[in-house]
Amino acid sequence: MSEIVYRDRESGEQKKEKVYGKFFLEAVYGTSLLSKLFSLIALPLISNIPFFSKLYGKRQKSLKSRGKVRPFIENFHVDTQEFTESPESFQSFNDFFIRKLKPEVRPLAPGDEVAVLPADGRYLVYPDISAVEGFYVKEKKFDLHRLIQDEFLFELYKRGSMVIARLCPT
Repeated sequence: MSEIVYRDRESGEQKKEKVYGKFFLEAVYGTSLLSKLFSLIALPLISNIPFFSKLYGKRQKSLKSRGKVRPFIENFHVDTQEFTESPESFQSFNDFFIRKLKPEVRPLAPGDEVAVLPADGRYLVYPDISAVEGFYVKEKKFDLHRLIQDEFLFELYKRGSMVIARLCPT
């Protein structure tokens, strides 16, 4: 998995993003022979069986998972002053990810020419999707036609704008 570089809008600096679960993401989407074998053989089995997803979800909602909250906050420098409650009040790791923020930390910008983005994340904006050859989702290249797979919708949106959001709680 290649490094993710972004520009900090406040400082203007280029920074390297820390990635939660990087080891597992590299195992699944990496370029090594082992990663490719895993992606070809094991990943289709795991991803097509809802049991694994439900098991992981249940684990993240368990009381035991709350022990992951404080290390995550420290490792990714999450500002706890933005929370409406203390980190110790979260009952699970999942609770931490759906935490409520104080209204003043994410004020809605006024105006008709402003996008309100719904989650903490990294956003990639294409003002005119017809001007790009393609875009990447999970390291796979798509174009709008391939993504939508519907001729009517493709014709409707082919000159539209697109925003790709990648959740990033850091």
